Amino acid sequence: MIIRTCLCIPTYNNHETIQKVVRDCLTQTHFPVMVVDDGSFPALQFAEFKNELNSGRLSLMRHEQNLGKGVAVQTAIRGAVQKGFTHLLTLDGDGQHLVSEIPKFIEAIKNNPWDLILGNRKFAAPNVPQVSKFGRNFSNFWVKFETDVKVSDSQSGFRAYPLFHVQNLKFFTKKFDFEIEVLIRLLWKKVKIHEVEIDVYYPPPAERVSHFDKLWDNVRISILNTIFVVMSLFKSHHSTREISIALGLGVWIGCTPLYGLHTVVAGFLSFIFRLNFIYAWIGTNISIPPLVPLLLLGALAIGKHFHTNWVFGSILFGAALGLSIGVITFLTLTFVKKKKNLSSKSGWSGKMRGGRFGNWFLKMVAQYAGLKTCYFCLNFIFPYFYIFAPQARKASNEYWSVVRPDAGWAKRQLLILKHFHQFGLVLLDRLYSTVHPHFYFKTISHGHANIIKPILDKKGVILLSAHTGGWDLAANTLQLQDHVNEFTTVQYEAKELRTKLLSLKPSGKQGEQPILEIRESLLQGIPIGLMGDRPMGGNFELVLFFGKLAAMDTTPFRIATSCNASLLFTFGFRGKNSNYDFFAYPAKDYQMVNGSKKWLQNYQDVQEFAYRLEEMVKKYPAQWFNFYPFWSALPKPPPGIEAGKSHNHLIEELHTPNQG
Repeated sequence: MIIRTCLCIPTYNNHETIQKVVRDCLTQTHFPVMVVDDGSFPALQFAEFKNELNSGRLSLMRHEQNLGKGVAVQTAIRGAVQKGFTHLLTLDGDGQHLVSEIPKFIEAIKNNPWDLILGNRKFAAPNVPQVSKFGRNFSNFWVKFETDVKVSDSQSGFRAYPLFHVQNLKFFTKKFDFEIEVLIRLLWKKVKIHEVEIDVYYPPPAERVSHFDKLWDNVRISILNTIFVVMSLFKSHHSTREISIALGLGVWIGCTPLYGLHTVVAGFLSFIFRLNFIYAWIGTNISIPPLVPLLLLGALAIGKHFHTNWVFGSILFGAALGLSIGVITFLTLTFVKKKKNLSSKSGWSGKMRGGRFGNWFLKMVAQYAGLKTCYFCLNFIFPYFYIFAPQARKASNEYWSVVRPDAGWAKRQLLILKHFHQFGLVLLDRLYSTVHPHFYFKTISHGHANIIKPILDKKGVILLSAHTGGWDLAANTLQLQDHVNEFTTVQYEAKELRTKLLSLKPSGKQGEQPILEIRESLLQGIPIGLMGDRPMGGNFELVLFFGKLAAMDTTPFRIATSCNASLLFTFGFRGKNSNYDFFAYPAKDYQMVNGSKKWLQNYQDVQEFAYRLEEMVKKYPAQWFNFYPFWSALPKPPPGIEAGKSHNHLIEELHTPNQG
């Protein structure tokens, strides 16, 4: 992956130091620099850096009024994403953060591109204010409490944001509390934290300029931590062990005679023992009226056995019952998780969700009752999936939030329903074509001739498409056999493509056969159909797609380059009156390139594909069938390889490979 990092300096009335900080960034690094002037008076002027401003190496964004550091960083995040950067490295404009420490962050970004990189400030210097030391320790304690993750410097503003993870987050803080909020939210998203130890400069008290309000900023941070502590009791602690303990504890509380206070006690003990309040509250509901007599009988029996009253008996009985339910819950969840395919949570298919009976029923309807009857049945099916496919609904909601950001919540729900309906129509069309193999949907072709020429030339060609519309239904009706003797579309499952495509030479290793088959087909001039929108391994690039960073697969382009094959973009969509539209764009020939050109060419090619795909999806917005969080889900690496741990390059190194 090519890493594109931008340095960001949010600043407010740091006229004495900002010029030097910017100068150091421009002279000591190769990275673009973005300054966010948060309402400084007078407005910042950078006449000294006229050439850098004109070239775009230095950019200046300004708030006419002081809105707070948090807003300034959020402005920088949006601007960096729009420009296609993958990381934003922030440092203060007061000179506290040393530009000479930036290489430590860059090395950490290359090795851990999906992590939030935090600068752990050394506080050994005598000028470090005691309030800063106390504030950091206080903040670290609450971060650990709210997330179960130990962070050494949660208040550090010298940090590198992985923009892919923050581009869709919503924040409600505006001041210095923003840096705590974004840290907590990323930890709740299971984003890892990587810390680098850094030196900082604290000027003598007489020279120090600080905009941190010791009263109100501390009040804001305290309020934020209070909110997050409460939220953590609902959002976190979902492991099998923690769920079992919380549920068992709730059952014990529900058996005690503290009627009317069960919820309060459950909340208090959840806070003390850091358990999920929801599961504890569910456990307390064992004291519903139909079960109360049974609980009383159990408490009386235990109390009589130990020669004590029913109050003490209820405590013992509740402890035994809670322990039993906790153990049963633990064993049940452990068994279910072993049997369940966890990867199914990231996506949705009608076959998977419909069940054997549902799919059999639709197949019978398609075979004997006709296509229109199938469409009628769909009206009762797709609302079901809206209710009972929460992961797919969540992914669709993210999609519409990106594609139609102006749509409110209510309108997005209607769009999600339309999304599911369109998906169902394509699935039914595909099902109907399988039970009636001689029936063809009518296809309207756009650019059909672009495919014919490379095939007639017996040149290997890759038909690159995406999980949109109905490519297979549209392509199957083109009757390419009239032009060539052999036309084959090869489709591979995700698990078969999870292999490193560093070499296409046969080696006999397990898992390489699909790649070898693709190579042999291309060398024989047989067209190959591949999908480019789902990274199946470690070969992908983050590119702009609908104004946000998205991971697109580089595998098809790497294959084309290795085999000197042609590659063209092809798309099939369900059009009007059950017809299908097929699009084929002119082929591009590929030749083997080496060194940095290879990486840059792949990145440029993938970005071109993303732009073309965006253009097509805008025409058919309800036929985007990637039902997983496309703009926030971490691409899955090959088995045994940690995401982002290899083949990461700075774009500055690729453009200037002879420099450090």
